Amino acid sequence: MIAAQVLRAGAEPVMYGQLPDDLDQCVAVISTMLKEVDMLVTTGGASVGDYDLVPGIIERLQAKLLFNKVAMRPGSVTTAAVIEDKVLFGLSGNPGACFVGFELFARPLIRQALFANNVHLEKSKGRLGVDFPKPNPFTRLVRGRLEEEDGTHIVYPSGLDKSGSVGSLAEADLFIVLPGGTRGYKQGMEVDLLLLDSQKGSDWPWLKSSK
Repeated sequence: MIAAQVLRAGAEPVMYGQLPDDLDQCVAVISTMLKEVDMLVTTGGASVGDYDLVPGIIERLQAKLLFNKVAMRPGSVTTAAVIEDKVLFGLSGNPGACFVGFELFARPLIRQALFANNVHLEKSKGRLGVDFPKPNPFTRLVRGRLEEEDGTHIVYPSGLDKSGSVGSLAEADLFIVLPGGTRGYKQGMEVDLLLLDSQKGSDWPWLKSSK
């Protein structure tokens, strides 16, 4: 999935495969990887469990931590660090969270390296085709699809809105942005959209990270 996202962003993916849950081995292998690529993306091991080794890897490599949590769902455990002149992104092992973290943080860096003028996902507006009654303290990004109804952009979830659902990722052509701190959202409300398939881009730095 990440390799496909890298290609869509305009870069060339290099696949290194899976690493064991061993800190020494991970540090040794990642040190070699960083000499061979312009940017490194890992998936999994970015949270706070016994086998979540990304924080320890960053510490052992004496990297400069940029952020290690983001106030959003999914993708809250997204991590970024700088090691010499290379950026390492530690994305969630959960497919949905991993997908979102790449599109919001890794993709803009690739687009910037390719001298794009607007490196973030293109922003648009639409109206909700369904209710989202669940309150959320954090910004929520729902994978969605766009339909035209009587000249109006109506957005619907592209499938099951669960972080582990890969099928709904395949059908999504946008993120529905639902800011946190509300009592939920009603059908017909206008919301921001982030378009996944557009190369036009945006200069909209809409989400702030928090440690």
